[in-house]
Parts: sequence; structure tokens; C-alpha cells
Amino acid sequence: TLQDLGKTSVTVTIGAPKLTWETLSASDFSVYIDLDGLKAGENDLDVQVVPLNPEVDILDTQPRRLRVQVEPVISKIVPIQITIMDSPAVGYDELPAIASPAFITVTGPAVQVNQVTFGVAEVYLRDARSRVESNEAASPRNSQNQPVDRVTVEPAKVTVVVPIVQRAGRRSVAVVVEPDGQPADGFSVTNIQVEPATVVLLGSSDTLNNLPGFVLTTPLSISGAVE
Repeated sequence: TLQDLGKTSVTVTIGAPKLTWETLSASDFSVYIDLDGLKAGENDLDVQVVPLNPEVDILDTQPRRLRVQVEPVISKIVPIQITIMDSPAVGYDELPAIASPAFITVTGPAVQVNQVTFGVAEVYLRDARSRVESNEAASPRNSQNQPVDRVTVEPAKVTVVVPIVQRAGRRSVAVVVEPDGQPADGFSVTNIQVEPATVVLLGSSDTLNNLPGFVLTTPLSISGAVE
């Protein structure tokens, strides 16, 4: 059924001997509707009220009938999306997260299951400086990212892994050519031009800060050069 009738209230009018009347409470009555043999669709069912004390007579029941919508139970496989709820430590970045398994099976009334388009696993990084791995609940969501209720999820939790890497520092340095040998007799080096004249280095901040302000090329042979 689509409805949750667990909190539905029923008012009954009763008749009972005076001594019995004085001891009665709501817990002395059993109220139910019989779903046996129902088919898909809307069903109007009588409300059954049974007193636990045989001296009590049921004179009236309100409501006397309840409308119940019955839907077939189906299953559907949907992908998991991971939502990162916060950030790693300053100077660190998260890489794309991985969920295992990457899909969940959603089971329930057809009208509810057909609304589910994906599952969401939410994970907190909490200023992490290394890989985060945790088991997170899989929440079935519709196309507007709203939770869908009255369905079950298998597995209920997925393992989420979020790689964390230290953010690379950057430093621009000059390119210096390292000549090797001497040009031919009567010739000399008049000018050295480099294209590009600078390059950007990426790496940890500590390493970059300890480097000189230039990088050398591999040795360039000019032995015997005339042009």
C-alpha cells in the first residue's frame, strides 16, 4: 500500500456494563483493515474494531471505511552520486570520489520506485590530508534531488573513497642554456636567445622555495660551430 496508516485514528461508540466501562482504555480494542487478496488500484475497506473484553459492544465506528491505494512492488537499479559536504585541509585538494558498489537496487511501490533516478552518498572530509574512506548511507533521490520515501535500498550503505593530494605550488623561473665546447677558430658566441625564456615549475612549496631562480637546459654542443 502507498499510505502509512499506522497513525490513523478511529473513534468508536461502545456499550458496556458500568463496572467494565470504568476499566476500559484504548488498549482494550484492536483496530485493523484486511488487505488479504487486494489487487492494484484503489480499494475501500471496512474498518474492523474488535473489543478484547467480550462484554463490550461496538455501536459505531468513525470512519467506517478507509480508502487504500495498492501498487505492485518493483525493483530498479540506479547509479550512486557522491556529494562532498566539506573540504580537505588548506593546501590540499580532493580527486574524483569513487563509490563501491557504483549502483544500488531500489525496491518498493511502483509509483515510488519510478521516481528514483539516482542514489546519493554524502561524505565529510573534515580537513583531511590523506585518503578518506568511509561507509555512507545511500539515499534514493528523484530528478530534483529530493529524497524518495517508502522504498528500500540494497545495499543500504556504500563504501566511498576520496583521494586527497597536496596542492602543487607554482614558480616561474628563467631558462639558461648551457653551451658545451667552443666554436670554430675565428668565431665566437655573440648572443644566446631562448624561447620560451621562462617556464613554470609545479611541485611542493618547500621544494620550489629551495630552488634557484633558473633551470639549465641539457648541454648544447657548439663545438666547431660557424653559424
